[in-house]
Amino acid sequence: MYPVVRVMREMRRAGRLPALAPGETHVTRTRCWPQDLDTAWELNNGRSLTLFDMARMAVLRRCGVVELMKARGLSVAVAGSAVTYRKRVRLMDRIELHATIVGCDARFTYVDHVLYANGVPAHGLYARMALFDGSGIRPTAELFADRLEPGWRAPLPEPIAAWADSEAHRAWPPAAAAARAAA
Repeated sequence: MYPVVRVMREMRRAGRLPALAPGETHVTRTRCWPQDLDTAWELNNGRSLTLFDMARMAVLRRCGVVELMKARGLSVAVAGSAVTYRKRVRLMDRIELHATIVGCDARFTYVDHVLYANGVPAHGLYARMALFDGSGIRPTAELFADRLEPGWRAPLPEPIAAWADSEAHRAWPPAAAAARAAA
């Protein structure tokens, strides 16, 4: 079940915290609860992604992106992600989720996430988000023209830039799907 109460509480909390600039980190604290577990009695991978969603929306709120979306009638979608699971997260472990907007390219805004379990990095996620309306994805230069802080124009960190570049060269639709469609 989607953790609605947890998400609502975190969004309300983010609204009361000071604003952040790109490059500054929002930290969300929670625990690994019984409803977060999978059959191996550890944090479910899908729930990790949901927790990353929660932290990402909070950092977007603190950086003013949620207000921009409301003012311009925009929606947000994750347009790609790369996740790493390095350590198990067990029942009642203390979790800290760190989410940081690390920059933009022409179409996407990039967020780096780290999930710490009991103070140790356990999972990581790079996500790129697209802001869109009825006419499609809006260019970041148009969206953030009034935000001239250097963080919005900073070059992407090398690992995220390499991942974004690899995504730009990825065949779409995937070769197997294209072959089935041609048959």
